[in-house]
Amino acid sequence: MRLNRSRSVIKWKVSRHQSEYNPKDVPIQWDAWMRHTRPQPPSIQELLNDLERQRIVLHNARVLESREQAAQIQIEAERQQEHRQAIAEQQVRENKRLEQLQAAAADADPELVAQRAEAAKQEIESASFKPARRGR
Repeated sequence: MRLNRSRSVIKWKVSRHQSEYNPKDVPIQWDAWMRHTRPQPPSIQELLNDLERQRIVLHNARVLESREQAAQIQIEAERQQEHRQAIAEQQVRENKRLEQLQAAAADADPELVAQRAEAAKQEIESASFKPARRGR
């Protein structure tokens, strides 16, 4: 005896290959439940709360990154200002030194010129770094 039943058509979902799945796509709550490290599956509210938490963490990370960039910009600006200041001070010192040497040359006192040249030489030598020799 044949019954007239309507047949239902099943549309199977096309399965993907294992390599096409990304394990990070599965929420950690589901992963923990599937690995039997939590007794109950996660609720919808729990998953929504976790998504909100992730959104807040990403926002806070962007805020911290922008603060860090602003701090780096400020530090770089201070370094450039210090550099310009040091160059200006060096230029002033060099100009004074040049004026002293020109004044000494104008005096035409050879002994005074020699003393100032020796003092300049000692000043340059004391400012330069000379590594110590190892014992021989």
